[in-house]
Amino acid sequence: MLIGEELLSRVKELGDVSKADLVRGCGYCSIQEDGSERLNFTAFYDAILEAKGAFFDSDNAIKTDQGASTEIVAEPVSVIINTSVQNVLSVGSSKPAGQLPAGVYWIGDLSYVFEDFFDQCLDELQGVHATKSGLKFAIFNTANGDGIFVDNDGDEYGVDVSNIGCIPLDAIDEESGLGHLVRFSAPFACQYIAEGGMICFGDLSIKTDLLSESRNPIEKINPPASAEYINGNVLIHMKLRPEGLGFSELILRDVNEVDSHNQLVIREIAYYINDIDRECGDALLTYEEFDDDQREHMIWMFYIVFHSELDEFTEYFRGYYASPDNKLHEINFENGNTDVEVYEFLDALDWKVVFNTCRKHCNSEGIASMFSAWTGFNYEEEKDKYPVDKWDGKPRWSMKDGKYLSS
Repeated sequence: MLIGEELLSRVKELGDVSKADLVRGCGYCSIQEDGSERLNFTAFYDAILEAKGAFFDSDNAIKTDQGASTEIVAEPVSVIINTSVQNVLSVGSSKPAGQLPAGVYWIGDLSYVFEDFFDQCLDELQGVHATKSGLKFAIFNTANGDGIFVDNDGDEYGVDVSNIGCIPLDAIDEESGLGHLVRFSAPFACQYIAEGGMICFGDLSIKTDLLSESRNPIEKINPPASAEYINGNVLIHMKLRPEGLGFSELILRDVNEVDSHNQLVIREIAYYINDIDRECGDALLTYEEFDDDQREHMIWMFYIVFHSELDEFTEYFRGYYASPDNKLHEINFENGNTDVEVYEFLDALDWKVVFNTCRKHCNSEGIASMFSAWTGFNYEEEKDKYPVDKWDGKPRWSMKDGKYLSS
């Protein structure tokens, strides 16, 4: 059996072969009394780790020469706060269950986000472990190998290395678009259920046995703009969409039901939300690091879009659209989206229609849930901490003789 540098050289020499051929080619095999061959995968991977400067300690944890640890943790699933989910996750398991703390996680094939996935033999791990920096993560093999698998929200996960894991965002450099970013608001159980090949992280479950007729054990409970409570159960997961916070989708849901002029302004307001997404986006994940001025400004932005009254909403977005600083109408005119000048265009708008269309699907509970999912802070408490002054009715945009001026 090869060890040390000879082993690493042989692995490199063999290249892209099956795991069995790799183990056999490095000498980690023996002949049984009945004449059959036995491949010693465990000894092979132990030798690989030792050759790379790692060793196993007595607690079955992987320790590297930097003192890093990948420790298997088997913890009870009783921390789940949704009773119906807890009952599901407590039975029928064929792989070790564990728990992870509340926080923001990336869920998907971990080979996409670990450059040294195979070097660290992560493809052999199951259950809950810890990264080199001490951050806990979970990983389970899929039932049907590689493919595209769907969770109970209807979202897809592309898999190339037969695994789906759940790892803290802080533990990876960049998330992959083949998985999803999720905030868990409470400690959650991680479990594999043999029937249906269900990989479960809290109240999020992914069916990986495509041949099984078993239904996903956890009902879909995360519709767009969902409240924090569904049927008396506490939602502990919320998807964080990479394309933005998702508010623009809600604003534009019924945009085609209004006339072209109103459509144009509604789309500009949706783009304004996208600007919030781009400005805040990942920054919302570090909201706790903002100073008071930054938090106050963000709360005001959410207020004007989602909570202001019709008159204030109209005054602000009328000026936002027509201000020479933004050049929105100039761009729309040049692109052929409208053939009238800006003030004729403004006079043709029905701001009540614009207001109602933008707000139709943006209910307060949904906005609060989204904000809380991204920031980890209670939205209502933040609004109370940074109250918005009542509008005095004066224009917020510079004007002269009824015309908007550059600032």
